[in-house]
Amino acid sequence: MGDVLKAYFVPNGSYLMEMAEDGDAVSAVEALQEIGREIRTTLRPDAIVVASPHWLPKSAFFAAEGAQHESFNDYPLRPAPFGRRFFSYTAAGDPVLARAILDAAREAGLPVAPKVYGFDHGAFCPLKVMDLEAIPTVPISTSRRSFDESVRWGEAVRRAARATGRRVVVIAPGNLTHRLDLRGDDERDAYYAPGAKFDQLMIDLVTSGRSLDIHKMDPELLREAAPEADGRPLYFLAGVSGNAPGRLLQYQGMKYSVGDATFAFEPAGAGR
Repeated sequence: MGDVLKAYFVPNGSYLMEMAEDGDAVSAVEALQEIGREIRTTLRPDAIVVASPHWLPKSAFFAAEGAQHESFNDYPLRPAPFGRRFFSYTAAGDPVLARAILDAAREAGLPVAPKVYGFDHGAFCPLKVMDLEAIPTVPISTSRRSFDESVRWGEAVRRAARATGRRVVVIAPGNLTHRLDLRGDDERDAYYAPGAKFDQLMIDLVTSGRSLDIHKMDPELLREAAPEADGRPLYFLAGVSGNAPGRLLQYQGMKYSVGDATFAFEPAGAGR
């Protein structure tokens, strides 16, 4: 029986690939590696759907229908002290599932279209660390459209899994605080104080099943924290999971003023 088996919110910085390659004991990397093992050995899905927080069109929601997808290097090279490494990622697609997602979203009244896209680093950085290249994967967009439409986009993904009989894992990368403008070449140990406050409030909302209340937070704190894609990945996951609470797997306020949190969601009524 097709359904979404499990869904995850994961960090997506390019530094995660470098830390994984170097064998650094960092909680964000270790959590991604553990999720990868769970997906490969326990969940064993037919397909993965990954919604990049960097693919943010205004006009519609998009899904890539191709039979094969490749990464493109859209991330900046990091300062010399941290290394300057390129990474790549390829995976088979699932055209049937991609078209079913578009069909389900269209039936729900959402503006949608297919698009040749591939994996930007918002998608392939965590996939690379999780080591999921052997599993067919459908890249889909997030969007700058409304929060309500983001929820309905997530609901469409679940309906498509059921309609096609696919056992699917959904991955929505993103960060809580996302103040890359505060990044410096120096390796600062302190974490941005407003970001730490915001991240804790976000963790409280997500773990209590209140992701749909993110937009009700203090507007000034939202401005100071600048969550990635304005929190839309979590609205999308609320749609995917039936607004299930997220289980916090790890949290780390990174040195570059980025809140790296990892959540796992057990969709309501999912069968395995």
